[in-house]
Amino acid sequence: YRDDLFKWEDVRCIKEHLLTLKPKTSVYYSVIDTWATILNDSEKYKADGSPLRLFCTIGDLVIYTAFVYIF
Repeated sequence: YRDDLFKWEDVRCIKEHLLTLKPKTSVYYSVIDTWATILNDSEKYKADGSPLRLFCTIGDLVIYTAFVYIF
């Protein structure tokens, strides 16, 4: 896709989605997924003594919520 501003594996984000970061606008899911992907990738560069962190994408949260709701 030529309009992708961010692409990593199955996570993609285009300019129109990033424009949803303005006030009083619902943020598009790909913006959250992009941010979580970047933060998770940066975890491999942290100091060994730093606590482990995991940033969830929208898909991770939907699956978790569905799992908790079912059980």
